[in-house]
Order: sequence, then structure tokens, then C-alpha cells
Amino acid sequence: MASVSLSPVALAVRALMTDPAADAPLHWPDTSQLTASDVGTLLPYAYRTVRSGGPAMSARFLVEDAVRKGRASFTPEACADLFQALVDGLEARRWSDLPLAVASLPRCPDGPPLADLAGPAHTLVRFHLSARRVEDRYALLTVAGLAGLDDEVAELLKDGLGPIATGEVDLMLGWTPERRALLAEVVRERSYGCPPQLPDVWERLAAIPEYVAFARSALDAAEARLAAIHAGEIPYRADRAFDDGEKAVLGRAVRLALWQDEPWLPDLLDRLLRRAVVAPTTAKTLPSRGLLFEIARAAEELPTPEVIDALRAAGRMTRHAGVPKQLDRMLKRIEHALADRVETAFRMPDLGFGPGGRLRLPVGGHEAVICVDDDDVELTWWQGGKRLKGAPATVRRDHADEVKHVRELTARTRRHVATLIRALETGRTDGTAHPYAAWRERLADHPIAGTVVRRLIWEVEVSPGRWITTLGAADVAGAAPDAPVRLWHPARASADEVRAWRERITDERIRQPFEQAFHEV
Repeated sequence: MASVSLSPVALAVRALMTDPAADAPLHWPDTSQLTASDVGTLLPYAYRTVRSGGPAMSARFLVEDAVRKGRASFTPEACADLFQALVDGLEARRWSDLPLAVASLPRCPDGPPLADLAGPAHTLVRFHLSARRVEDRYALLTVAGLAGLDDEVAELLKDGLGPIATGEVDLMLGWTPERRALLAEVVRERSYGCPPQLPDVWERLAAIPEYVAFARSALDAAEARLAAIHAGEIPYRADRAFDDGEKAVLGRAVRLALWQDEPWLPDLLDRLLRRAVVAPTTAKTLPSRGLLFEIARAAEELPTPEVIDALRAAGRMTRHAGVPKQLDRMLKRIEHALADRVETAFRMPDLGFGPGGRLRLPVGGHEAVICVDDDDVELTWWQGGKRLKGAPATVRRDHADEVKHVRELTARTRRHVATLIRALETGRTDGTAHPYAAWRERLADHPIAGTVVRRLIWEVEVSPGRWITTLGAADVAGAAPDAPVRLWHPARASADEVRAWRERITDERIRQPFEQAFHEV
């Protein structure tokens, strides 16, 4: 291995791993001072350290812990040395951490030394094939690309996978090893010692047009399969619409689309989930519980109001007794994560509503009125100026599709409001602030969101350290467009101010969407 400059701390750690006579030091090296390059260079030494106990193993654990915390980058020499470390002692170890080696490729700023990696990669692939060790499919496919052994591994890796998953393998076979390593970053088949996922990995994957196109085609194929199951063209088997590999591929496709905020995704997810959670028979099973939860996990990583809306609707539709409970727990985590994506959290369509949160829709000579009020989203039916008990029988019979649309729009509005309220409540606890101009446009002046905003107490910073408190969406004099706006919290207020707000909320009979003025301190 070529000489690599190491910091004094790194030299001390390396000596502990390589010197058999080294004693445990009185003061262990401060590994927080290791650079990312230090950690990447030390990792091959750590991998070779197999002596049980003693300072060598303790030093190894320090290096591995730094890697798992994301503090590792690799020079070309360190990248080559890591692959060689996997080869060294392979026969005795009977295993090699391919995902760890593959993780070094996209963390090599100067580019991995492909020519130097070919030999070790060839050895590693041959060993894994002879031992039938193919559990790390994507890592093995990446290493096979380095070794030029795609033909030897392709069919073996596709064995047992459904067509959606084999389609992803076929796509990767046309990629360079560097691109394959990017996709290997986002699979679950990552070993304990791997660094955390690259923060920009979805951005880098989104820059590959073929993968973007594949993600859309995979989701379309999933929808088509579920439609065929419901049409009786494919025999129904509970929770067997997709195999495990396909569910993982579809989860990645959803994550990419969520990251890109694809405009086609909300409608597609709505259709996909509706078919995934209800059996084509009267059974209380569902075609794919696994796909439902995979999409929920994707939403937890990259939440949007629309995916929460689709998941919540799916939870109400399914006949399975246990699924809604588990989904509710996941939705709480998703809504909490949504509060951290401020620009996304408060994106809400107006759905045709006018000021004050009211929408009038003519249906068969009558009028359906959807109103967002302090308690709920209410649907009422009117004829002229007379309110009816419900949709007349003739309207339900002659305009069934329009009545269905009105009811679905009411439910959708209710879900949007619930998502907004939960995001605001979470943001209040975290002290999340929003630019004043965006707050006015997206929340205060929005026909639906405004009905929630007007019942809450807000603070606007009009000058450094000077906050003006206001109820609802009133204009704040002196507020610049980028002035931060946040929800008022009694923990930041004096006892007199808290008392005054509680009295006002009570006197004006304002029903707040969650406890704010009366929140316990």
C-alpha cells in the first residue's frame, strides 16, 4: 500500500492495532480528533485485527465506531487496501463484509482505483459463488462489476426474485460499479459495520435518468398487478401480491419519487394503496400488507402531506383488524418527521375552497356545501335556502358519481386538516419558525389552512429579540417578508401573559385545534 499521511492520533491508533507488544495506554487516543481520511485509512487495519481482547481489539472497535458514525472517506490507496483486507484471511474467516467494501466506493473523493480493485474483487466474487453466499445481492453485484464477472452472478442473484426485482438487477447490470455502489447505499442489506447512508444519495440517484424511469415503471407494474388481482386475472393469495425483493424495490421507487416530489405520485399511491389493503373477496386479509408498511417506512424518511393522506385513507379502508393500529403508530412518526420539512409540511391544495373554508358544489339541482369549521369538516346538503338532512334519494340515485366525489373530497379535506394540525403541534414543541411571507401565503391566507391558523397564537420577530404576539392571521406591522414566525408557547411567556391569553381564549370561546394557551408548563 502506498504511504498515506496520518495524523498523530491516527498513528497512535494504528500502532495499537499492529504492534503485538503494545500495552493498553494510560490515556487512550481521542478518536474525535481523527479526520475522515484517517478513519478510512485505519479501517483496513481494523478489519485485519482479529486478536481477541487486548488494546488491539479496543482500538479496532474505536475505528469501527467512527465508521458507523459516518466519519470515513477513502483515498484510492485506502480503498484498495480495504478490498485487499477482505481477501486476506478469507479462507480462515469464511466470510467477507462486501457491503462495507462497496461503501468505500462512493466515499472515495478522487474516484476508486478500479484497476487495482479488479484482482481482489475477482477473488471475493469467486469465493462467495463457491460458498453460495449471495445474501448481500447488491454488494455482490457491485463487486462483480469490478471483477468483470457479471455473467457468473446475474442468474444466481435473480434466482427467486419476481419480475419487478429482476428488472432492477437487469438495470444495474448495465451500470458502472460506481453507480451500482450508489444503489447499494439504499438497500437494507447493509452490514453492521457500514457507515450511515450518504446524505445526498437520493439526489445522486435522481441524476440517473434510467433509474428515475425504472422507478416509475416499477410502481406502474405494481399497480397493474394489483388491478389484475382485483379483476380476477391473477389468483388472490393473502399478502402474497409481491415477494420480499419486489417490496424492497418498490420501497426504493417510492423514496425516489418522494424525494423528487413527483407530481404523479399522490394519485398513483392513492390507487396503489387502495388496492393493496382490501381483498378482492370479502376476506379480512389484504393483498400486500408488506407493501403498505414499506411505503409507510419510505414516508417516515421522506414525508409529504399527500403520502400521509393516502396512508390514512388506506388504514380506514382495510378490513384487517391489526393493520390500522400498526399503521397509526407509524403515522405518528411520519407526522413528527413532516414537521422537520417545513416547506413540504404546509403545502396544501385549496381544493376549490373559498375564503373562510367553504366550498359549494351544485349536484342535481341541489347544492353540497363543505365547510371547515372549528370542530370538523362538515358536509351539508341544501335546496335553495333550506338545509336538508342529507343527500336526497334522487340525487344519490341519478348522480351517484358526483355524490361519491363530494364525499371523497370531504374526507380528503378532513385528512389534510388533520395532517396540518399534527405538523403544527409537533413544530410548536420544537420551536419551528417560518418566514413571514411564506406563512401568510401558505397558511394564514390559505382558505383551508387559515381556519386552523386563526385559532392559534403566533409570535413574529419584528426586530432582533423583539417578538409581537398575535391571535390568528392578523397582519403584523413592521414584519419583514423573512421575519420568523412561530407558534406562541406558554413556557416562553410570563405568568401574567399566560393568564391573559387563557382569559381571552375562554371569553371569545375559541376552540383551539390542540392545547396551546392551556398547555401545561
